[in-house]
Amino acid sequence: MREDSKKGVYIEGLSEEKVTSAEQAIELLNTGARNRHVSATQMNFESSRSHSLFSLTIETKVSANKCI
Repeated sequence: MREDSKKGVYIEGLSEEKVTSAEQAIELLNTGARNRHVSATQMNFESSRSHSLFSLTIETKVSANKCI
């Protein structure tokens, strides 16, 4: 997250993806996990050097049944 006097608070490098199934959403989560940077510290063998943000918006569409 960054803060700019003109932009306000924003997330650098953010991307937005549309998915149509839970499987596609899980694959995006896995892709994000693979892209994270980790390294060892004195306290943790595998410590995060980056963070992930995952926001999910669910939209539904109701179709009307046509009666003939």
